[in-house]
Amino acid sequence: MKIAIVAAEAAPHAKAGGLADVIGALPRAFKATGHEPALIVPGYSSILDSVETAPILRNRSIKLGNEVERFSVLSATDPHGVPMYMIEHRGFFARAGIYGEHGKDYPDNVKRFIFFSRAAALAAAEIVRPDVMHAHDWHAASVPLAMRADLGLGDKFKNTLSIFTIHNLAFQGITKREDFELLGIDPSYYSPGPLEFYGHLNLMKGAIVLADGVSTVSPTYAHEVTTDPELGFGLEGVLRDKGGEHFVGILNGADYDEWDPAHDEHIIVLASGDPEIEKFFTDAQARFPEKLRVIIEFNNALAHQIQAGSDAFLMPSRFEPCGLTQMYALRYGSAPVVRATGGLRDTVREFDSAKNSGNGFVFEKFAADEMVAALARMTTTFSNRSAWRRLMANCFAADFSWERAARQYAAWFSSLRKERAVS
Repeated sequence: MKIAIVAAEAAPHAKAGGLADVIGALPRAFKATGHEPALIVPGYSSILDSVETAPILRNRSIKLGNEVERFSVLSATDPHGVPMYMIEHRGFFARAGIYGEHGKDYPDNVKRFIFFSRAAALAAAEIVRPDVMHAHDWHAASVPLAMRADLGLGDKFKNTLSIFTIHNLAFQGITKREDFELLGIDPSYYSPGPLEFYGHLNLMKGAIVLADGVSTVSPTYAHEVTTDPELGFGLEGVLRDKGGEHFVGILNGADYDEWDPAHDEHIIVLASGDPEIEKFFTDAQARFPEKLRVIIEFNNALAHQIQAGSDAFLMPSRFEPCGLTQMYALRYGSAPVVRATGGLRDTVREFDSAKNSGNGFVFEKFAADEMVAALARMTTTFSNRSAWRRLMANCFAADFSWERAARQYAAWFSSLRKERAVS
């Protein structure tokens, strides 16, 4: 299958979070499993300054409301032979950041990414002609809208499967209703069915409704967002209505070429977090300088060194769509201590010394006493060196490769394509 992947980030050149790691690895996995992937991303300066490009489409235009935006499409090939296409628009993408600077989002992000999605759909139709269009998160949510609602593109995608993957439902691309005109589609789509959301425009909702298939990044998270309003963020009913084979959870993979203690290249970023939480830990370090060390920075090498030097890795998430860091910990033999939510539940099992099963320590409720109890089980096991070596062996044996995920995606795509052909 020819698979066009559309996303706002791609490691290593344009990274703000875990989405970049996924998009950096998934195309390569599709290629390794016999498919023909192509990647379409914004033409950020960080990418254009790092790869050799050639123009493939010049001076194209899209009408955004009352304005006409002109762009070009540049082509490149990644180190693994996957074609890359960059939407070049200096006004939107030649900026210091991806989504913002100095802790603040760019005020025109909705306009930027509606433009990007529509330009990506046009580029895919003219250059890739894919069997599957695979759009990721709200930044690319307008791709399914363009495929199914833009009269100028509909015929070009009549035989193309539209797939939308949700990495984090907390960010949906909700904006004022006046931004609807940027989509260039019939006003009837601004209604409670596709795009209207409590008086606002919701791009992710529209993608969920109009895509042929919707996925999220772990089976447990797929269940949670349809049953728990706190995690569904108002879209739990829309996802339930999608239902059946049209909404699935496919667990992300870990890039074992990059996260491998046998030949660690020190590439992945160690990110900082919420300022209030950062302050809590830096204050704690000041109180207990001999027992706690806190480093608040992006540090590529340190991310790997922490995994390689740790005996255990604590990840007590309130919610976690998939999580990659616990997979990296397993690869390094660092036993994860996690809360049972989202992808953490799908990847970490409680260690049972008697049965020699499990690869970490799990607690259910988001409560300090349960976390402390899990840490106590970890330290008790650590004191038994024989048991701990067996636990480490189980960690090393875990396989969450991207090739596994790519095969699951491809099987799902094939099933949906057959269904679409019949209907």
